[in-house]
Amino acid sequence: MFTRGQFATIAAATVTTLLLEINKAMPTPYMDEVFHVGQTQRYCRGEFWEWDPKITTFPGLYLIGSAVGVLADALQIGPQGSICSVAALRTVTVLLAVACVPVFFATAKLAVPSRTETQALLIAALCCLLPTHFFFAFLYYTDVASTLATMGAYAASLQGRHALSAVAAAAAIAVRQTNAVWVAFMVGAGVLRDAGVARGGVEVEARALLAWLRAPRNWSLLARNWGAHAALLAVFAGFLVANGGVAVGDRAHHAPALHVVQLCYAAAFASLAAGAALAPEAARVARHAASRPGLAAAACVACGAAVAATTRAHPFLLADNRHYMFYVWRRLIAPAPLLWVPAYALALGSLWTGLGRANGALWRLGLLLSTALVLVPSPLVEPRYFTVPTLLVLLHGPAPGTKAGVAGAAAFAALNIATLLVMAHRPFIWGDGTVARFMW
Repeated sequence: MFTRGQFATIAAATVTTLLLEINKAMPTPYMDEVFHVGQTQRYCRGEFWEWDPKITTFPGLYLIGSAVGVLADALQIGPQGSICSVAALRTVTVLLAVACVPVFFATAKLAVPSRTETQALLIAALCCLLPTHFFFAFLYYTDVASTLATMGAYAASLQGRHALSAVAAAAAIAVRQTNAVWVAFMVGAGVLRDAGVARGGVEVEARALLAWLRAPRNWSLLARNWGAHAALLAVFAGFLVANGGVAVGDRAHHAPALHVVQLCYAAAFASLAAGAALAPEAARVARHAASRPGLAAAACVACGAAVAATTRAHPFLLADNRHYMFYVWRRLIAPAPLLWVPAYALALGSLWTGLGRANGALWRLGLLLSTALVLVPSPLVEPRYFTVPTLLVLLHGPAPGTKAGVAGAAAFAALNIATLLVMAHRPFIWGDGTVARFMW
């Protein structure tokens, strides 16, 4: 086994090599980088009132990127003319991904204090290498900054550092608006911790919570711990009313829709990602389903209804063969959507029972509701939208055995290297004559 120092050296060398390869093969902005890089470079030039109407998010990423660029310029870091270049801004997201490492490790320990350091390290490695997280560390997208701020706020809340959590939560929303849902989730989870609600089923936990809330002295505790978060959410609610929706721009392509089947896709994705730890749980659920056919049938009917009533294909999904999801949809899902219903039901059941080993029913309902609020209104299926709920599953779910965890991390690493190198070195010509590359 490698020592921590040796592992860190190998990881740093691998990440640096991949970044150099991608910058060499892709010296100009690609896909959404065109908007993100362009807006950040405007900020770097001091053009803060110039805004690209195609951008749908708040300017948090651009403020981070331009601040790093200005600081690097003041310290004379890098060759002349390199500040706020595409390569420099991609380096910013790589550094933000590196900052996620201690956040994931701390959260893995805090979420389930009984875990050993080895278990926490393995879980942190799986989180860092989660393909939809790791891949976008090498592109100047909002994903990594969003994940760092969101999970940083959550980790700080678990530590009882509520002021720091509120600041990080504000940063999370400033990068991506839907992170307001995860801020609400962490407040709800925090209230359950403050109330000392133990696992006991929805009804028992709800009664215990309501009994705790009846005591006036407890409200002052909640105000101290979560007042800043509540104020932040109130301001965001005001924005929603004033803006008439979540998206800042390009609303024609981001209109909300009822897309309940997204929960099935997210469950399948999270179950695959947590396969190293969740496989035994899935086997138990399958055995239980065989002995309770009525319950299994009800779960399948619920998933089948979601598939039959809300399956939809966004025009981007149907037309954009640069994304892997295009091929998953075309070759696996679209030909027989109902074929996958038992797998969705098994994934949801495995997640519910697996997460229940360390978390109460109200916590799990909160995670389900939060995931629904983020995903169900979105008409577009993008695996990167599943990143935060999948990370919460990895961090709160069963810990994998050492061999299974190492194998899972190795599989993630191999997939990441393959997809990044394919993006860099296997371009093709798209229908409009531009260079296209495969990506998540």
